[in-house]
Amino acid sequence: MKEEKLNGLIDKYHRGQCSSEEKAFLEAWKSKHKANEAHFNQISRIIRELRHVPVQLNPDTGAEWEKLRSRLETQNANPDTGARIVSFARRSVLWRVAALLVFALGIFWMYQNQQNQAPAIAQEYVVPRGETRQITLPDGSHIELNADSRLAVFEGFNAQNRNLELEGEAFFKVAKNPKLPFTIQTGDVITQVTGTAFNLKSYREDDRIELTVVEGSVRFKGPDQEVSVPANVAAVFDKTSRKIEPTPFDPDVALGWREGRLVIQNVPMREGLAMLERRFNVQFTDHSGKTGFRLIVRKDDDLDSVLESLAEVLGVKIRRTQDNIILEPR
Repeated sequence: MKEEKLNGLIDKYHRGQCSSEEKAFLEAWKSKHKANEAHFNQISRIIRELRHVPVQLNPDTGAEWEKLRSRLETQNANPDTGARIVSFARRSVLWRVAALLVFALGIFWMYQNQQNQAPAIAQEYVVPRGETRQITLPDGSHIELNADSRLAVFEGFNAQNRNLELEGEAFFKVAKNPKLPFTIQTGDVITQVTGTAFNLKSYREDDRIELTVVEGSVRFKGPDQEVSVPANVAAVFDKTSRKIEPTPFDPDVALGWREGRLVIQNVPMREGLAMLERRFNVQFTDHSGKTGFRLIVRKDDDLDSVLESLAEVLGVKIRRTQDNIILEPR
């Protein structure tokens, strides 16, 4: 597969739009060579960073490209024969960086165009990995944002509407206002209430959007289906089947993060590792061949103790590099 198509597939993966076949292809491709794994991690980092880049109306992409082109021309101008061999290798690296820059700018413009077509954003809250945040909106609604989450508040909030967009996970305690429904867009799903308490989990890389209702009732709307979810009930929207299904109500699993506790169970291996990545701001690469695991992470557990428990639970060897944690068979 050509590199630009591959990069597009990696971006599609992070937007939660890959089919099961495409996900399987990416996992097999990553496992084939360490260079593939490194490329996937590099592109993934670019995509994650671009999510948090403020959108500008006229980003000076030309200036950035000129800087890079100038460096390339400097390498070309080296007249020394011995140095020219080194220059070729360095130019190869720089051309690769150039390709990544073009890809990054393309993704940036895609996000910018999406923003320009959407309603104007009045306020945006971004929580990095390894952190959580609590906010109170102008209508009195209280929100707890989990790690690696983004919440956008649209213009006219608490006047003409109460419209939000969530990417990540949050617990909502919504102030009552029957005249202005509280509406949250998460991908293809809309969650709507007038006053209630619930947890909503919608990370791009996950296969599902999960709703856990604590108080009141919540309207959960997919592209072709709408259900009313009452208190003490949970539901999920499957991104592959595009259907909403009931799921067991387990507040310890769904809400434990609010108290610093992470319960990982009944999820695919990749999703479980993603939960640890968000908690500890790390990157995992999985060569273990395992399909999943059960692990409880408590508030005061540090990364070393969690990795020790993970190795024991999975029966794997864990190797750490400067920016990666690699799981391998024993």
